[in-house]
Amino acid sequence: MNDLLEIPTFLDRRSEPPVKHRHAPKSKLKMTKPPKPTGRFKKAELMKLQLWDEAPRIGSGLRFVYVKTGWKWVYLREHGFNINTTRIRKAKFNLILAHTKRREASE
Repeated sequence: MNDLLEIPTFLDRRSEPPVKHRHAPKSKLKMTKPPKPTGRFKKAELMKLQLWDEAPRIGSGLRFVYVKTGWKWVYLREHGFNINTTRIRKAKFNLILAHTKRREASE
């Protein structure tokens, strides 16, 4: 090792064959379906809504939520593995629904 730029033998991997990486089988990569709602949301309707800050537990943006409408309140449950629920006033929900329909009509 007279040359200072020469690679030491224990670091030189040019003579070794490349390592083959094992990938996970495709059966393990499949996404599982979220569980169907139970209890109060068993007969709820799945809807796509544009939320702002009305339901902070669920989040904002375009969301898929289960909706159960009552006399005074509308109960929302997040679609997916996170089971976050909240309730909002029916009048506010009607405004959200109208806004979402206008948004879909403009696209």
